[in-house]
Amino acid sequence: MEKIIEVSMFHDFSMKYNDIMVQSEDIKSEKLIKLLTYLVYYYDRSIPSNELIDLIWYFEEIDNPIGALKNLVYRLRNIIKKTFGIDDLITTGKSCYSINQEYRLIIDAHLFEEYNREVIENMKSKEVYKKLIETYKGRFLTEIDEDHRALSRSAYFHSVYISRVEEYTYILEHEHIYDEMEKVARKAITIDNLDENLYTILIKSLYYQGLYQQAIDTYKDTTDLLYRVLGTNPSREMKELYELIKKEKHSENMDIGDIQKGLTGNEKVGAFLCEYGAFRDLYNLEARMMNRLGVCTHLCVVTINDQSRYETDKDRNAQYVEKTMQKIQTSLVAGLRVGDVISRFSINQFVIMLPVCNYENSVIVMDRILKKIKRSLNNKSIDLSVSIKEVESSEIVGA
Repeated sequence: MEKIIEVSMFHDFSMKYNDIMVQSEDIKSEKLIKLLTYLVYYYDRSIPSNELIDLIWYFEEIDNPIGALKNLVYRLRNIIKKTFGIDDLITTGKSCYSINQEYRLIIDAHLFEEYNREVIENMKSKEVYKKLIETYKGRFLTEIDEDHRALSRSAYFHSVYISRVEEYTYILEHEHIYDEMEKVARKAITIDNLDENLYTILIKSLYYQGLYQQAIDTYKDTTDLLYRVLGTNPSREMKELYELIKKEKHSENMDIGDIQKGLTGNEKVGAFLCEYGAFRDLYNLEARMMNRLGVCTHLCVVTINDQSRYETDKDRNAQYVEKTMQKIQTSLVAGLRVGDVISRFSINQFVIMLPVCNYENSVIVMDRILKKIKRSLNNKSIDLSVSIKEVESSEIVGA
């Protein structure tokens, strides 16, 4: 009877033998996980003890590294025996360790590399593209993400995956298989939700299927996410795609009543909150109107200063800042006038336009809002600042 062990290294590490599975949380020790995953990944060769010691204690000084390695191997063997009931998976050689070749290991990372070689040899094989994409479930060995070897392999696998997704969806696009194109893009976005190219592919697939409103909503959600997290504007390709979808959505002749219904949104109390692209258009419109109407409008910026000081942990700090920004947004919308306009500009800034409002009144308004924000945050020590500048009027040339 063939001894087969199935190994997953993408997203979450796991080993399965005779319907029994062990995962990284069952092993708990990062050093044991490093040792096991390294032996398994390079199961077709004997690995010198010095190589394993360098892997496991790269940043540490230990008095007896050979003895420490032997103890670690002993602990790992006990875990494998307790879980799978086998005690011969890890073999010992002369100053080396290896996986017993009587066992056949099926490793998702190796399958991925095999499929990638097949793709390179036959770029038009949709079947191989599909197998490769389905095999990749997420980042490689996230449990040991501090190891430079794992990080390097993870970056390589992820780069190959994104490239193959783009190539495969290009083939699907030209063969008009748009539903599969959408499915692949959506899965890829769950793995990497900050890659603009993946969102462009998704929006294209919706557009080709005639799902114009879904495509528009996806564009707006995407641009909002990229502004909020990365502080970036959409690419020219995405903007052009958006304009194309808007034209297509309004391609049929409609009477003025239907057009008016389409323009009217749900009425909400408070200031108008919009994405930055819409804010920029409204700002330019206001600048054009100022000369003609003789009104005064001011631009304000609310900033969380030195946001890195609130939490020592980087991820927790990002979450803290984001929660704070959401509370500030709520206070701004509720506290400003119906005609005022608000947009999220970056990770830690909001831009606000106060139409028909001189400088003195703008200062009063923003001072009141700042106090309201601090009350809502229940944190008077938070470092907030407000900048105010008059909107510069522009010369009107035509409509």
